[in-house]
Amino acid sequence: MTREPTTAYMNRHAGPIDLVLVVEVSDTSLLADLVVKARFYARAGIVEYWVLDLNARQLHIHRLPADGEYSLITIHSEFDSVTISSHPNLPVAITDLLPPVIT
Repeated sequence: MTREPTTAYMNRHAGPIDLVLVVEVSDTSLLADLVVKARFYARAGIVEYWVLDLNARQLHIHRLPADGEYSLITIHSEFDSVTISSHPNLPVAITDLLPPVIT
């Protein structure tokens, strides 16, 4: 998610300062997403980084990057609703982000 509408980036690529949220959808790469990519995004100054764990049906939210790490990490179940820090009045139901359960 970017700070400006997509039309603002027609003549340039969005950089870390332009990004409000980066989301990884993790099926087989959870460890890399939670460790390697989290450090990469924190070093780049990405303010908010989410990892949607499809197998555990959880959302890991990383906020407050400092010194190459995120200083606030929370884990939410599929039954929770969360908000993007830049849009606190727009709740997101985690179950809406996940594929349906196949029985």
